[in-house]
Amino acid sequence: LEDFDANRFLLQKEHPVALDVGAGMSYATGNFTSKNGQNLPLDIHYVDPLAFHYNKILRRYRKSLPEIEFGMMEYLSAFFPQKNVSLIMIQNALDHSANPLKGIWEALASLHVGGGDRTLQRLPPVQYHRRKWAIDYLEQTTAY
Repeated sequence: LEDFDANRFLLQKEHPVALDVGAGMSYATGNFTSKNGQNLPLDIHYVDPLAFHYNKILRRYRKSLPEIEFGMMEYLSAFFPQKNVSLIMIQNALDHSANPLKGIWEALASLHVGGGDRTLQRLPPVQYHRRKWAIDYLEQTTAY
């Protein structure tokens, strides 16, 4: 998403909820957003299927970082069924997924109704492991 400003996007929401799926221990997104030079706390969930192991490492080395929540991209809507998620970031995780297209569908199903999910109507074809997939969100179909 070239030129996408996550901070500006989240500031438009009243109570934004963000997911960093497949985060591992990167914490790349941070846990606050900025407005007029002031840091505002962000309700962010770091989600990874290896959360148990990452949290064990955090405890062992006494790191004061947010705990990572267990979750799998392919079942994201089961872990976040409230449909209150404003933004979902998935970086370097699709290639580890048993079913990356299901992960994309689950992410879309977890988004806040009336939020960003309605702007995605038709995604351009994506290249994944030398296979070209076309994803049509409105028709909920995929083509190979």
